Amino acid sequence: MKHLYIYLLPFFSFSQLYIEDFEDSSINYTTSTTEFTDGVDDFFTRTNGDNISNNYSVLNTAGDYYFAAQDIDGEGAASEQIITLNPIDVSDLKQINFSILIGEDDAADNTGDWDKSDYFKITYKFDSSDVENLLWIANNGDTFNSYALIDTNFDGIGDGTLITSEMTLYEKDITVPSLASNITFYLTFDLNGGDEDLAIDDILVTDISNTLSITNNNIKKEKFNIYPNPVTENTILITSKKEENIHLNIFNVAGQLVFNKITKTNEYTPIYELNPGVYLLSIESSSEKITKRILIK
Repeated sequence: MKHLYIYLLPFFSFSQLYIEDFEDSSINYTTSTTEFTDGVDDFFTRTNGDNISNNYSVLNTAGDYYFAAQDIDGEGAASEQIITLNPIDVSDLKQINFSILIGEDDAADNTGDWDKSDYFKITYKFDSSDVENLLWIANNGDTFNSYALIDTNFDGIGDGTLITSEMTLYEKDITVPSLASNITFYLTFDLNGGDEDLAIDDILVTDISNTLSITNNNIKKEKFNIYPNPVTENTILITSKKEENIHLNIFNVAGQLVFNKITKTNEYTPIYELNPGVYLLSIESSSEKITKRILIK
């Protein structure tokens, strides 16, 4: 029998501030228009694929349901629509992490679907302060039918990582200003043509103010590296310059311990029976303990 435990970490702590996995109708967000679908190609909705075209496909979603948008203005709505996440209390916090799974149904002819006018933007603001950019997606500046790419400098032209049909984890750390009370995130979609789409899943906001504690100030945070991440073959490798015993703990987004094992650096460790999704991995050696986010596919 597989057991789940609530596990209190002695050297660092993390706190789940917000989770939206789209798995049920108890949502933690609002939309600028009522969610809709024509059952085929025009949609802006939480879905498991049953209420949209059976030709639409994104791979390795974290569960059955995700949120997808395509040809948003096809059913009479404006092409730009916004998901606003419920405000998150960040009082007395120093740093948080925002992570999200993102994918896009690849073009049938493998040429890309996004036009220059299409975009996806994640922005945020603390309390009543100005809105700040977190992550943008755009095409490469071509007028029509190009790939969707990360826009690294927020100039409206995609110049970074290609968005594919494989749901991929993207994350950003955010420093919380002193005296800030709340943070609100905005996910803005503008997709106004057939086959121009984007899917998102497993939005997670975590307090990482105290995720690293060490007994030797000369130890660097990057002592341990994780390979592969995303995890695709039910095994994980923790690399380090020094071979040593380490204790691995893996927590789900609810903070429950779902895997623990004593192993060694530079050796592959099987991690079976974990469902696809985002997890927090604790790595502890005799002198250091850190936590990192991993994606299991």
